[in-house]
Amino acid sequence: MLVEKFLFYRGVGNFELPLSLKMPNDKTLLLNNSGDEDISYVFIYEKWPEENPRVWWTGGLSAGGQKEVEAPETSLTDEAMEAAFKEFIEALTEAGLYEKEAKSMLNTWHESYFNSYGIKVFWVVPPKLTDKILPIQLDPAPSELERVLVGRSEILSPSFERQLVTEIYGKEQLNPWTKDRYYLAYMERVQQLIVLQDNSATTHYAPDVFDVFPNPTNDGVWIDLLEDRSYSSYQLVSTNGTIVKEEQITPKQFLFFIKLEGIKPGTYYLHLVGHDDLEPLPVVVL
Repeated sequence: MLVEKFLFYRGVGNFELPLSLKMPNDKTLLLNNSGDEDISYVFIYEKWPEENPRVWWTGGLSAGGQKEVEAPETSLTDEAMEAAFKEFIEALTEAGLYEKEAKSMLNTWHESYFNSYGIKVFWVVPPKLTDKILPIQLDPAPSELERVLVGRSEILSPSFERQLVTEIYGKEQLNPWTKDRYYLAYMERVQQLIVLQDNSATTHYAPDVFDVFPNPTNDGVWIDLLEDRSYSSYQLVSTNGTIVKEEQITPKQFLFFIKLEGIKPGTYYLHLVGHDDLEPLPVVVL
């Protein structure tokens, strides 16, 4: 006779989720349950370097319900954090897990999730949705079957997105995120944010001909001509076509700095004169 209490599985899928999250500013998180089932438990957690963790909110979200959550003013003590984890374990147990199973699950998350930086939203997936996205059939049928899925959403605050744009859209050797587990996702988001600075920018730019960094910037940018050093001058052009700055480039010079003092915040385009076949690079002035 086969006896099995624990069954874990992982996979990759693409399906609609009932919980949507929006962060209009660094202090507010908006939750919306668009599904027809209650979400029994939500756990919003935040951790940053040199800071104790914070728990924004815990609780359930009814079907069709919405919730506005404000960031807590203070972080939690070790004792308060243990109490928060205990509540999380109790919620998982109530959802159908064994207590030991729930404890083991959270223990495996300490290094990968609870001790990694950022804002994370954990939530218990409604049972009907679990059955829909992961149908299961066992033969012979078990006398009892309990399945508990926990969703996790990584939240990028507006200030963190600005930091990512500044650090990722610069030179590779200055980019501190290249070894981060979410680097590819962060890069994709940065590309989206750069395009959103100006709705007319519909293409992305591979820095195989020339590059600018740091970008965005508030005082100036470096231009790296990479392999081709034949340009004679550059122009910095506003989105309405006005040339706001232009300068001659010293022959054979491949790396030089452009001061942007007096340039109003906004999106501009850096054009290398004499190479009309090249698309200009966007430069975001903060």
